[in-house]
Amino acid sequence: MAAKMYGEEAFSNIPYVLKNGAILKMLGLNLGPMPGFNNKNKKERIYPADQDTIRKFFKDTVPKKLNNWFNCDFSGWMEKKGAYRSGLFIEDASYIPLPGNPNYQYAEYVWLDENGNHASEDTPGARLTQCYKLSSLLNTDMEGRYYIYAGARIDPGNVNGLNEGRDLVEGFIKNGGYVDTLLLDRGYIDGPTLTYYKRDFRINWVIPLKTNMEAYNDVIGFTRLKNTDWKLYCLEQNSDGFTERKEEVATFFNISTWENLSVPLHVSVKRQTDYASGEVSYFVLAHSKKYKYPEEAFDLYAKRTKIEERHRQP
Repeated sequence: MAAKMYGEEAFSNIPYVLKNGAILKMLGLNLGPMPGFNNKNKKERIYPADQDTIRKFFKDTVPKKLNNWFNCDFSGWMEKKGAYRSGLFIEDASYIPLPGNPNYQYAEYVWLDENGNHASEDTPGARLTQCYKLSSLLNTDMEGRYYIYAGARIDPGNVNGLNEGRDLVEGFIKNGGYVDTLLLDRGYIDGPTLTYYKRDFRINWVIPLKTNMEAYNDVIGFTRLKNTDWKLYCLEQNSDGFTERKEEVATFFNISTWENLSVPLHVSVKRQTDYASGEVSYFVLAHSKKYKYPEEAFDLYAKRTKIEERHRQP
């Protein structure tokens, strides 16, 4: 599982994955060079086990038991060590492309683009790819300096990921974990699930709205009112002092046009003006917490973008 998360295919590279610096620092475990097992070895053993031993071990492992151990025993131990004390989590789903081998059980074929993201059949460069879907619950701090797994599961590539992500959050909390804020992408837009998170677990979530949603269109309409209180968020100028790009943010409270959402909804809008092209674009974040300042939601969500880029690196 760890190898797949890091994009490693060969069993010989598993020790390299285990020696990830962030993991060693958090666990305090020494997986470095080991001395030979007997006096006949003239050279130190670099790895604690031969790759064939690791291959046989994983071949004999029951996937469900391994998954339960990781999401219950391991994450529970990490929780007791204070690893997740920040309470800031990211729910993520990504694809694990496979070489088209029928021996990969339960794998399904899905259209993926050149970057391994879900695509439609007519997308340029898209290819029907055998894959799994990796759903992850990641913990980070308020600076986005690291990420730690709090839960993960691997499913056939054609699952929607919504139910799988919900199971991870629910399992983590029922196992003694605590989630203060959850950052999600648009793939997790589901009113009943978001209601469940807030009402039953008091989770503050932040998620972008889709442009075809009624709540999105209503808020964009609000921004055109003259009394909209825009706050400067980012300003880019060239060497001559000319403003090339400007970002402004505003927040609207108690939006009621998300029909199957049964908890208070607040929305923050970022308006970006490109002065070179004259284009104006909008990015809309929905959140269950009423933030005092409009930039708070965007500062939080920037952590997800930062961690997601590192998490999905091959």
